Amino acid sequence: MKNTISELKNAYLRLAEENSLYKADGNYKKANFVHKELSKVSHLLTSSDEGRAELVKLLDHKSSAVRLWAAADLRLLFPEKVKKALNLLAKEDSLVSVEAKLLLGDYL
Repeated sequence: MKNTISELKNAYLRLAEENSLYKADGNYKKANFVHKELSKVSHLLTSSDEGRAELVKLLDHKSSAVRLWAAADLRLLFPEKVKKALNLLAKEDSLVSVEAKLLLGDYL
């Protein structure tokens, strides 16, 4: 069965949140498992124009974890949009901000 873009986006949202929660709890075994699943979904989304458009929208999502993942997945495709999103994430006081700063290092 082929997943729709909507189904992939919903899975992406769920997995990005789960990954962030597991990392915050120090449960890196589960975080790594979720990371693998999220990477598969990411690949499917970035493989189509419609999927990439959905990921671009997620750069403005309410969840910082979702914004971070979208930025990481789009960094080579939309560098200026991603840089803007990462700069905003880097200003937050969270683990996500540390990861955003690491990704921003790619732009310096």
